[in-house]
Amino acid sequence: SADRKVRVWAFSEDQEGTGSNLELDCTIELEDDVYKVQIKDGGAGPPSLLAAYSNKVSCFELAGSACTLRFTIECNLRGMVFGGVRNVKSLAYVFDFDADDDVLVAACSDGTVRVHRSSDGEELSCIGLPVQAPVSSVRLIQHKASSNLSGFVLV
Repeated sequence: SADRKVRVWAFSEDQEGTGSNLELDCTIELEDDVYKVQIKDGGAGPPSLLAAYSNKVSCFELAGSACTLRFTIECNLRGMVFGGVRNVKSLAYVFDFDADDDVLVAACSDGTVRVHRSSDGEELSCIGLPVQAPVSSVRLIQHKASSNLSGFVLV
């Protein structure tokens, strides 16, 4: 959002089963406009919230009304600088990302796709594309039959 905040609401069906209760659970304040958010199922643990803003993707653990920062990925400039006067800091903005249990991929404005481990944010790879243009969207398709990390990144 343009106010640099992510708001998490909790909802549940009311006792009569005729509607739902909605209440603000927590608010996360970030340092720049928020481009995308995604909830990741935590399996046996609490779910995570991923938020892309500026040149970063942050992962927060959602436990009750607490939103605790787990890690932040910072996409430092590795490709071309785009954005002209709108990008005076020459940042590699994260325009989109996709994540599953193993991998997080981020589409960056410097023409690269960053591949990270989604459990701790460790960088696994940086893919430079053959075209000189910002990457605006990315999708991840994993091979679940494999015992190692493998799959496809769609740009």
